[in-house]
Amino acid sequence: MTELKTDNSVPEFLRTEINDASAIAEIENVCFTSKWTEKLIIEEISNKNSVSFVCKINNNIVGYIFFRYLFEEGEVLKICVLPSFRKFGIGSSLMKKALEIAYENGVEKVFLEVRESNVPAISLYEKFGFCVYAKRSKYYPDNGEDALLMQKNL
Repeated sequence: MTELKTDNSVPEFLRTEINDASAIAEIENVCFTSKWTEKLIIEEISNKNSVSFVCKINNNIVGYIFFRYLFEEGEVLKICVLPSFRKFGIGSSLMKKALEIAYENGVEKVFLEVRESNVPAISLYEKFGFCVYAKRSKYYPDNGEDALLMQKNL
């Protein structure tokens, strides 16, 4: 994967397409120890109850979000921004787009889980009004880390 330089290019926020799956899988490999496969990414993009967006800069994907909803409940499944593009508001913009879709589709509560040590992600979620409501001990199989369960009422 080519490292992209941050410059004054305008980010584009677009619905995810099947042909974005390989680039998303590459980012998964860079950013996560528990990563989604390209096959799983394609399945999620194809899921009628799933909404996903990518952020592109200079036509290269630098971030994405996967959100699933059913009736009045939704869940943020994945949100990720390449490390060199963090702290530019991309994660916030992705989250805002997902929550707008949730609201438009009658979602009343949104849930997510996050590694207890992922302070930047927790800060992002708290900025959007998510609150911790439970903890799952030893949730992550790669290192046994606990997961915080968070929710937000829309």
